Amino acid sequence: MVRILSIFSFLFLIVLARKGVGNDLVKFTNQEFREIDTISNWENKVIFSLSLAQAALINWAAGGENNFAVNGLVKYFSNYNYDKISWENTINVGYGFMKQSNERYRKTDDKLHIASKFGHRINDSLNYTVLLNFDSQMAIGLNENKQKIANFLAPAYLVSSLGFDFKPQGAVSVVLAPFTSKFTFVNDQQLANQGAFGLEGAVYDDLGVVIKQGRRYRSEFGGYVSINFIQNDFKQEMLNNISVNSKLNLFTNYLVSPENLDVNWELLVVMKVNKLLSVNINTHLYYDHDTKVSVDNNKDGIIDGYGPRTQFKELLGVGFVFDY
Repeated sequence: MVRILSIFSFLFLIVLARKGVGNDLVKFTNQEFREIDTISNWENKVIFSLSLAQAALINWAAGGENNFAVNGLVKYFSNYNYDKISWENTINVGYGFMKQSNERYRKTDDKLHIASKFGHRINDSLNYTVLLNFDSQMAIGLNENKQKIANFLAPAYLVSSLGFDFKPQGAVSVVLAPFTSKFTFVNDQQLANQGAFGLEGAVYDDLGVVIKQGRRYRSEFGGYVSINFIQNDFKQEMLNNISVNSKLNLFTNYLVSPENLDVNWELLVVMKVNKLLSVNINTHLYYDHDTKVSVDNNKDGIIDGYGPRTQFKELLGVGFVFDY
């Protein structure tokens, strides 16, 4: 929890440090703070979202359980654009947890995403681009049987790409990067020994003693496609209070099983109710052939096997909006 609070505090300090330096325009909207520095050609934006859910029951004849849930999201954008040069930077941090009756707190969301994209304009709709993406989580993750399956930087993914960024008129951006390196890190020896996330696991002797530790990183080389759609100003009247942010990332490894495609698709839809409230729908679909997920077919706590599975997460909540 200390690590999570530190990351959120770091984002807040970035906002304070950027605010008030050479600003000719500061614009407020219902759910975002935007800062445009016309002197240095930087544009900065922060989006905050906080969703709460709670239920309390006392002697309730129909039954039920007390519960409490919180989901928070912070997005910070810092973009530079001048002449033929563009540089887009994003930090995206999300965390959520819930508590039901006397059970321990369990996380429902945990995301740490950092992205940087540098471009050189060829024409009005095409750029050379260099892309760097980092994804991980901040806290220990447990499965339904309370077994550790993830941790801070376990896994962590670092993707660096060289290619082209196609931006037709509208809200769509397509990155085509035929030269891409992908690194998978597992900064937890216990998980590395299990061979999690496609890494080479530990070697044991006949007594079950580790004689060779599992590898903690893995490198891949392949092709990468990223399709982004961001729309905050729909012209249709019925969509005026809706903003959509969709990002689909695809990766294939040229060297090992190129027919297997890694899929990472995130969708965020924000519907503004008024100046203080909004309804957020956040979905995340993920598939990596090298990530083996445990399967409990009979729901009896006994693992029946491991294998690649399509992973899906959905968050829905009423968010409190903060303006600066």
